[in-house]
Amino acid sequence: MKRKAGFGLVEVLIALVLLVIALFAIASTFIVSSQLMVHTYEKEKAVMLGSERLDVLEAGDYDTIVTSSDQAGIYTRSWAVSEDSHSKNVTMIVTWDGVLRDNSSFTIQREISEFADNEVLD
Repeated sequence: MKRKAGFGLVEVLIALVLLVIALFAIASTFIVSSQLMVHTYEKEKAVMLGSERLDVLEAGDYDTIVTSSDQAGIYTRSWAVSEDSHSKNVTMIVTWDGVLRDNSSFTIQREISEFADNEVLD
């Protein structure tokens, strides 16, 4: 019996399996990079929200700077205030449950002097 030239069923199936594995790897790369891009955006927004709240606290009346927290969308900002002789140390912690579902957080600290000029210019 004469054998036909070409690919057999087994060769075609093996080629398809290898192709599917390669496409799976490429697709997962796009998915992971998209998640990391969103996580970076979320972290940048957390930094902005924390800094913004610290700016508001610093610009306000010195005596009203107390430990508290608030909510801004998916972000929770909590700040703890410790007092020295003529300054207050504010530790801001911003937490969120974002795209990675890992309870991310960001911490920033600032010292606010009692003698600082806290006037806001228009």
